[in-house]
Amino acid sequence: MINAKEAERIGLVTMVVPHEELENTTWELEEKLVKGKEKLVEEKNQNKINSGHYHEYLDRASIALDYIYQFIRCHPLNKRELKLAKQCEKAESELAKLYKLAGDLLEDKKNKK
Repeated sequence: MINAKEAERIGLVTMVVPHEELENTTWELEEKLVKGKEKLVEEKNQNKINSGHYHEYLDRASIALDYIYQFIRCHPLNKRELKLAKQCEKAESELAKLYKLAGDLLEDKKNKK
């Protein structure tokens, strides 16, 4: 097991703060992100969409579907609470539709070439 300072040193985490400063630091980072001082994606690359983006989107949707199945659908509460199980099925179904739509768009893009 490694401690927080070692995790920061080897690049496992980007920042370590004392526990008593954690909440304030989190709010400060959020404020920087919201105000746009730090951007997660460079704007100059946002308009350049290629087929790799579609594959990445499909991959992420697939991972999200798998996570829903592993961490929510297989949860014991879904066996006991019908309302939770039904809502989980709806979420899974909608995400599957999203995956299919992205796949269809990729196929359309390939067929136009």
